Amino acid sequence: MSLTELFPFPLDEFQLEAIEYINQNHNVVVCAPTGSGKTVVAEYAIEQALANNLRCFYTTPLKALSNQKFSDFKEKFGHNKVGLLTGDISIESNAPILVMTTEVYRNMLYASLNEGVYGGLSSVNFVILDECHYMNDAQRGTVWEESIIYSPKSIKLIALSATIANASDLANWITQVHGSTKLIVSNHRSVPLYYHYFWNKKIYPLIDPVGKINPNVKNYKVQKYNKVTGFDPYKVSPKDVVKTLFEQKMLPAIYFVFSRRGCEQLMYEASLLDLVSEAEKKVLIEETSLYFETNPSLAHHTHLPYLLNGMAVHHAGMSPQWKSLIEKLFQKGLIKVVFATETLALGVNMPARAVVISGVSKITDGGRRNLKTSELVQMAGRAGRRGIDKTGHVIIIQNARISLTEIANIANADVEPLKSKFTPSYSMVLNLLAQYDINHAKELISKSFGQYVLNQEVMPLDLNINDLNIELTDLKKPLCPNEIGDLNIYRSKIHYQKTLKMQLKNPPKNMSKDKINHDLNEVTNLAHAMPCHNCNVQNKCGSNNILINKIEKKIKNIERSKNLESNRNLKTFDAIANILRLKGYITKDKPSSLGQMFLNLRGSNELFLAEVVLSNLFDDLSVDELAAIFTALVTEETRSKYNHKIVINPQIELILNKIDKLARSVNKLQNQFGVDIAIDISPRFCTMAQSFAQGDSFANLTKINVYEEGDIIRCFRRAVDLARQYSKIEILSEAFRNKCRNVEYLLNREEVKEDYL
Repeated sequence: MSLTELFPFPLDEFQLEAIEYINQNHNVVVCAPTGSGKTVVAEYAIEQALANNLRCFYTTPLKALSNQKFSDFKEKFGHNKVGLLTGDISIESNAPILVMTTEVYRNMLYASLNEGVYGGLSSVNFVILDECHYMNDAQRGTVWEESIIYSPKSIKLIALSATIANASDLANWITQVHGSTKLIVSNHRSVPLYYHYFWNKKIYPLIDPVGKINPNVKNYKVQKYNKVTGFDPYKVSPKDVVKTLFEQKMLPAIYFVFSRRGCEQLMYEASLLDLVSEAEKKVLIEETSLYFETNPSLAHHTHLPYLLNGMAVHHAGMSPQWKSLIEKLFQKGLIKVVFATETLALGVNMPARAVVISGVSKITDGGRRNLKTSELVQMAGRAGRRGIDKTGHVIIIQNARISLTEIANIANADVEPLKSKFTPSYSMVLNLLAQYDINHAKELISKSFGQYVLNQEVMPLDLNINDLNIELTDLKKPLCPNEIGDLNIYRSKIHYQKTLKMQLKNPPKNMSKDKINHDLNEVTNLAHAMPCHNCNVQNKCGSNNILINKIEKKIKNIERSKNLESNRNLKTFDAIANILRLKGYITKDKPSSLGQMFLNLRGSNELFLAEVVLSNLFDDLSVDELAAIFTALVTEETRSKYNHKIVINPQIELILNKIDKLARSVNKLQNQFGVDIAIDISPRFCTMAQSFAQGDSFANLTKINVYEEGDIIRCFRRAVDLARQYSKIEILSEAFRNKCRNVEYLLNREEVKEDYL
């Protein structure tokens, strides 16, 4: 099919360029702003794979985005041609177009090292790595690098990324580890963005699409807080913001807020507005009623009245089913404002006419900081719907913490470079050694993006060292006019001479003046006999010696820094391998029979998960108690905003204390080898998991606890995944594996069960 048949609209230059490189059999990296149409490149690759009677894998960073692509592609390419593969759900897994998270693809690469798993990868033409800039993610960035490094060379990679500063580094690295890769960079948006700021119920221009800052920004005067009237110029009502957007026809909008509670509070404050017409309200009621037939627990959701007025909240604390409803209604234009945390900017495709950013600073683990340009750009990119809007609008709420000029500078600055988060894990080491000898495994480890960037950084360091060594050689050339002397030795004798003269004036105890005089004469004669005595280049030699010491120290520091960074991943690999040897998971640089059993175990710390299941601590637990324990093993311990005591079953508490002791033991071992891999344990959801496994309804659970539905569901799903993993480990007793299957069955129901159909 021709391009005009495939795409009934004119393609942008960057799309045509990417398609041409695909036709030439190159890997491609496409860096372009959010909403610019990168998906067109992916769809062309899919069409090519289908035309060649081959398969195409489409990977995304989030399950929600995978679900959306699964739905979109079914509509575009046909239901029988598209499958979905997650850690626990398999829908049409043999379909020519298979959508999955990038983690699932990485796990598939590990599994494909054993012949026949997933039918092999020989029939795969393209793998599309959507949102490839997720390599920056501290927790999951390693997955993208592994996926690129381990992919068979026969597969062509198509990496789609938001704009990054070092896109050429990414493309050159993929060329080095996977084959010829072409970079396509576009800063063009078919829907231009206009930046504004909101103050005193009005919208003012801040930056134009060309990037020029409004020259009048510095002249905008803001009144100070008036103690008498209570007027606070920085107190902005979300109701005023939404009303202004409504009047200026800038809806639908996404209103970004940097806390879950803030999202809900702002929606409540704006709730008196009714943003939908009577006709739209009728459709809203019909759509929600239809959705509630398959999700009856949502029929009495506390946010329903706001939803029917065209408003909603979207954050990780909401149940996935409710968020899915919000996404569908927003995409249909029935919701006019979504108050959301910034995770929405990184996930599902929900473009809007306008984006509101409640502030350009946020609180993080390291304290309050200004937004990075990449964070601001990611959120702003949701504004302006291709093919619908002529312009997109970004409205930033003015506040006291940061000046308008600073806001403009953040929005107008270059985005930050992509940084590698690659680090070896227990699972990675085991799987690599299962397939390769240790030298080959280390070679793969050294192929990380971080190592590539480091090598580029090391090159100028090496040049610097070379220049310094040349300078050092020149400085070390003797300046002596006649016999070559040693200025350092000469000066040490002169210094001793001065010391002895001081001692003559005030002799130390137990030392006679005769002895001091003798030593003084001796050292004076020696010094005066040296070539450096009365030499006219002595000062120049001294200056050179000072420079030599400084340069030698500088070279030493550069070498130390270079070696430290260059060997970091390899040192971690060796340390992990040594721990695995010590614990019996590796023998002679290959996974032992014990190690083979745990090749497919995945978690934040696979060694701990293996050790705890081998400890016999679970033998006497009932299925519901095991379900409770599993939630503790997959929940990160964080400082809770809820100040209450967690009450748990005494038997579970006893086991958790023993698990904690085991965790401290593993941590102690890791510390001995210099390995820092976190162990997550938290009893936060234990009681709820036990009640749910005993048959209590999810609705009842949410009535009697202070935690948000989304957090509970996410934890239960992780526990289900852990139970499923344990149930497949053959070294464990059949009785325990049956308990794990029952945990999966009892937890994976109602709201927890993922429904992709």
